[in-house]
Amino acid sequence: MAFPIVTAALYVSSKQEVAFSVTSTDGLTGGILRYREERQAWFFDDVGVVTSMADYQGRIAIVQAGVVLIQDTAPGVGTAVPYYVKTGMFQGFQALGYGALQQVGVLGTYRGPFTLEIKKSVNGTAFPESIGIWVVTGADFAVGDRVVKLVTPAVMQHDQFALEYLVTPTSGSEGLWLHAAAIETDKQPGFARLGAAHNL
Repeated sequence: MAFPIVTAALYVSSKQEVAFSVTSTDGLTGGILRYREERQAWFFDDVGVVTSMADYQGRIAIVQAGVVLIQDTAPGVGTAVPYYVKTGMFQGFQALGYGALQQVGVLGTYRGPFTLEIKKSVNGTAFPESIGIWVVTGADFAVGDRVVKLVTPAVMQHDQFALEYLVTPTSGSEGLWLHAAAIETDKQPGFARLGAAHNL
């Protein structure tokens, strides 16, 4: 664990969110670890070392290097923060089997203009292959609209794979709230253990 020390804990009831300020053992690095109950998801804000926190009108107020800072009510100009989600290795075709990755889907909520790219990996480390990219603007969706994107990869046959979903909002935009991702696969007939060709 990179930040094993918890310096403060806070529950923000208006957001159904639990926040922990955490630091490294030497106290030189840290951030805020947040859990949103409604989304059942963890988030980490890389803001640096925080010594204490409080709830102020539904926003998180922190003390950092002796200065009190308050969470913004809305994203400001130039606060677009790209983020990505990587899956683990999908190995659902048995040890010596293979299958087809037929379709990849993404579900989210539109919060502002963004670019979404889905990348594929065969080793879970490098993601060199882009299998789909979309540039989404207000001409396509209104804030709060449901966003569904589907793509069929050009190369389908695999014995294992991992995926990366990269969201890059435009400046001052919240971009896409990513809720779920899904895949459709088709298992091919795998290896079968056969009996001996000759009986002694």
